[in-house]
Amino acid sequence: MYHEMKDMRGNIYFIRGNIRIQVCTDQYIYFFKIDKETFEPTLENVMYNNMECSVMMFGARVRFGVTFKSNQSGFTIFSRKYYHNFKVTVDGTSHEGAKGVCLKSKNKYVIAQGLQLTIYDQHTFKDDKTFKASGNVNDKVEILHMVVADDD
Repeated sequence: MYHEMKDMRGNIYFIRGNIRIQVCTDQYIYFFKIDKETFEPTLENVMYNNMECSVMMFGARVRFGVTFKSNQSGFTIFSRKYYHNFKVTVDGTSHEGAKGVCLKSKNKYVIAQGLQLTIYDQHTFKDDKTFKASGNVNDKVEILHMVVADDD
């Protein structure tokens, strides 16, 4: 016996290759994270077993869950009601028709809109430099494609 959980009686669910296991009891569902070096489980999260399920499975992206109760026909599929990824608007201007390219080694990116090129910092999203490419404004010239050299 490697590890024993006191006062915990239920079904264990584990997906090969995953670092988490789930233990479904009558009252709670426990989520344990397995340390890859020591193989010891540490409690990550606990939720009430309101579904009264004996097995709970989640998809790879944790958007869908399937629950099953022993001695019952069928199973229940749940989907995530809210997806909180806490994205915040950084730039409210319209960049319709703009072209962009990433400067990986400098942690910057370039946006070309019309003849104007703007270099932004990847972490602060503030513009570092803005300049215009040569061309006549009346000719309706625009940048169609950008390629970054190997040295950025």
